[in-house]
Amino acid sequence: MIPPFPRIPHLPGSHAAADDLILDDEGVAHLFTSDLRVVEKLDGINVAVALLNKRVVIDVKPQWRKVLGGDVGRALGIYLRQREEGLRRLLEKGGVLYGEWLWHTVSMRHHGLPDTFVGFALRDGRGRMLPIDEARGRIEDAGFTASLMFWSGKLTSVRQVKELVRRRARQAGRDVEGVILEEATPRNVRYAKWVEPAYQHMRPGTLRGGWNLLGDDARRPVVWLPTRK
Repeated sequence: MIPPFPRIPHLPGSHAAADDLILDDEGVAHLFTSDLRVVEKLDGINVAVALLNKRVVIDVKPQWRKVLGGDVGRALGIYLRQREEGLRRLLEKGGVLYGEWLWHTVSMRHHGLPDTFVGFALRDGRGRMLPIDEARGRIEDAGFTASLMFWSGKLTSVRQVKELVRRRARQAGRDVEGVILEEATPRNVRYAKWVEPAYQHMRPGTLRGGWNLLGDDARRPVVWLPTRK
């Protein structure tokens, strides 16, 4: 079994689904007195990758695996096999790479993405979640794109979090689903998130097969897919 990424609680007022966690008052008060790192929350399909018995194993929620006649699973598998050497270097001592698969549009059409797969977290061989700045270096050394930490410091209110979402949208030149807030201490890493009200929680059956775009929006992501007969 690949350890799943820890469930992240929403800040009060964030666009949460019915079964999502909401940060309580004590958690909010603690968060707004801590040093935080902020990354964009990308609207993709969550993926976990590990080495089990020396084999690269990909874990995607079952409801996504056969979407679009299996195209999601097939494209993801091809992409990661093409980068298997880097994955083995990254995970040879254990651990898990967590990322967002962004080839297919889920709810929000992304323009100008840096890659079709973006690693947003790394669990080391001892089971620790690594702070984003440390994880980012390891992910990039393995040849993958890592989530960009675009802000760090202290926040004092949800209003400031909303402003960070707007700031990131201006930087990226596109709509932004939300942000992930990370508090890293010597003992562990804690997370919280804000999701914009306009975001639509999607089900696999509603995925239509459109692509997100890389770079200047002039080209689709480069993933070779065999022609289906």
